[in-house]
Amino acid sequence: MKRSHAVLALFTVVFAAPCYAQWHVETRTDSMTDKLVKSAVLVNSEGHTLTIYRSEDKSIWAVFRLSSASLDVLASTPPIYRIDKLPPNDLGEAKRSKIFHMFEQEPKWVQWLIFHGDGPANTGTLRELMDGHTLIVRYFLFTGGNKETTFNITGAKDAISRATGIPSEADPNAATRDKRFHEVFAELSNKCQSLKGKASVDCALRLGKCAEKANGDPEAMRACMK
Repeated sequence: MKRSHAVLALFTVVFAAPCYAQWHVETRTDSMTDKLVKSAVLVNSEGHTLTIYRSEDKSIWAVFRLSSASLDVLASTPPIYRIDKLPPNDLGEAKRSKIFHMFEQEPKWVQWLIFHGDGPANTGTLRELMDGHTLIVRYFLFTGGNKETTFNITGAKDAISRATGIPSEADPNAATRDKRFHEVFAELSNKCQSLKGKASVDCALRLGKCAEKANGDPEAMRACMK
């Protein structure tokens, strides 16, 4: 997934303003394309920001940005986050991906991939965010040590749905199909990683296109990769 840092900057600008207690949806015009860009934004009591947006390739990303009033600078070690009482997520795994572009970082912000693209988010990180109540982020400092900050993410499903077009409610009948889709995706991804050089890259690019085309159907994705 190739991304433009210039477009990213347009997506993740946060204006200096009083802290928001609730999610809100920001709509801007991309100065490069004149397209309307929506993002779901939450600012916590410390002034740190969580933003959810859909990129041009339809993938959905989360952005954690330190407050403009904070003197802190992020270390190269990626943050760890936890939604409610679910297992924590170490963003180092996304950073280490050699096939898919899943992570970006600058001194004051990080962003990571949370959903591949089309269809309802019935399982996975995006659904956990949409249905969650609390997000804790542990971030590591350039000067050493770490800090934690908390977001009350209640109400995320409505804001994220309006910003991205993802249905606010999960389809309970699709859980089995989604699980199978991710299993097949992981299987095919491992095969791509087992290849060498250009063959591995070409396989990964093809897998990304097949995943988008399959739209959550595991057998369609497998057939596409044959």
